[in-house]
Amino acid sequence: MDQRERLQLAAQAGTYIAKVPELEERIRQLEAAVAKMQAAMRQPQTSEEGGDGDEG
Repeated sequence: MDQRERLQLAAQAGTYIAKVPELEERIRQLEAAVAKMQAAMRQPQTSEEGGDGDEG
């Protein structure tokens, strides 16, 4: 592996490392959304459509 290839790999690694905080935040958002859906699925449905409780 020559110097140019090493620099190219380092640049790619830097790009991925820079995205880590952004990806961690996205993962937290997705985990929260999943937890919310799971909680909603555990709730007894009060209407035939399985409404979200704001009808009326």
